[in-house]
Amino acid sequence: MAFPRFYRRAFLNQRGFHAGAYVHADIEVVDDRRDGRKEVEAYLTVADCGRAAQLDFSADDKRFARNALYKARLLKKTVDAFVDALEKAVGEAELS
Repeated sequence: MAFPRFYRRAFLNQRGFHAGAYVHADIEVVDDRRDGRKEVEAYLTVADCGRAAQLDFSADDKRFARNALYKARLLKKTVDAFVDALEKAVGEAELS
């Protein structure tokens, strides 16, 4: 079964706030035209107020695949911890 391309784009701000904040995720399995092997092309872009950062999770061998998964899992863990801390900070500041 072929991997269905993963593509997500979402605005990060609620309506009425700056429209330039977004997250864009794109993952695709492609055939390498040189030797017929498959590669993963994977990018995550986060943008806010005209600034953008693109993270590359692409892999064309097992070593790069392990590192890409390591980066993605560490990012997920860090974002989850960030959300928990932000919720506590908003509560502490009595802004919720």
